Amino acid sequence: MSHAIVIGGGIVGLVTASVLSKKFDRVTVIDQDSMIGSDEPRTGVPHGQHLHVLLSRGFQILEDLFPGVSDELYRSGCPRVDWALDTLWENRFGSFPRYESKIKTWSMSRPFLESRIFLRVSQKKNIHFHQGVVTNLEILENRFVGVGIPKGGIEADYCVIAGGQNFSKRILKEFIQNEKEQNIRLTYRTALLEGVLKKEYKQRYYQIDPICEKYGGVLMPIEKNRYLMTLVEYGDPPRPKISFEEFKSLAEQVPNQAMADTLKHAVPVAPLSVYYKQKMHLRKFKLPLNLQIIGDTHVSLNPVFGQGMTLGLMHAAEINKQKIDPVVSKFERAAYFMGDLASRKHSSSVKSALDLYLRLCQRSKFFHYQFLKELHFL
Repeated sequence: MSHAIVIGGGIVGLVTASVLSKKFDRVTVIDQDSMIGSDEPRTGVPHGQHLHVLLSRGFQILEDLFPGVSDELYRSGCPRVDWALDTLWENRFGSFPRYESKIKTWSMSRPFLESRIFLRVSQKKNIHFHQGVVTNLEILENRFVGVGIPKGGIEADYCVIAGGQNFSKRILKEFIQNEKEQNIRLTYRTALLEGVLKKEYKQRYYQIDPICEKYGGVLMPIEKNRYLMTLVEYGDPPRPKISFEEFKSLAEQVPNQAMADTLKHAVPVAPLSVYYKQKMHLRKFKLPLNLQIIGDTHVSLNPVFGQGMTLGLMHAAEINKQKIDPVVSKFERAAYFMGDLASRKHSSSVKSALDLYLRLCQRSKFFHYQFLKELHFL
């Protein structure tokens, strides 16, 4: 009986298990978290209560694997967002054009999406779940043969590591050929809100310029007529807790009153959350043919453009191939470069070129639409 192991039970791991279930007699998903599939934030995903988006390419992959998932999200009350028409996207030069486009996605919290995927995956009879920690990988004659766990091991014919950005580097080190790392020093402060007054837009994004601005922010609609507001800052690690009054004070510092106006009427319905990400990375591995490493374990991005989850699903859709499609690798590099540009103080020539491009996108629907297509991996 053929057996595959997936290490990591998050969204990318669950989708990977579903793909592998069509090829292997048995698939085991290993995760140390007991709350896999919960529609509440869980400790295994420390940034889970913060802003997450699944981009157009990601929804295409989900709909291919789980037909009808879009209808399910609609029935569950998840808002449908046109990224041009419904999005007020601003920076210090002004706002991007708004017009009806074909780039539309559903908007929801990460735990809600994960719970819906889990319900579908857990119904597959050949997928099983094991709560525990992987201590090591067993490699014999350049082939993966199993994983070590406390008090034993699990044998398998194939393995995919989708354990997230913090998966044990001790386990990975023998396979890493090359690794790029870039400090981004990013802080998210997030409030879950009710009572947000309707505006002429559905979501709003003020894109921070780290050279001359302290804070940016995102307001995003989710299920149950609620909103997530995330304040974005680059710099030193923050205090781990924040009150709503402090949050409102920081929101006042986002230009154009982009976030502060919303908070005049909205109320928080959960404790506020703080998340700090020190680095992003892009790794190249030399692996046995029956072992793959995908998602944030492979490439961990600056989350401000919301591309990580979609890129992970693109990896998952490729796992039956021995080598990731070069087009996917191209998208990885572009996303990594974009996140680097957003987080660092660059030379005057690079900065001038970036500013020129942003202004061009604001003046031209054509260039703006091309930018959105790149953002959504289309």
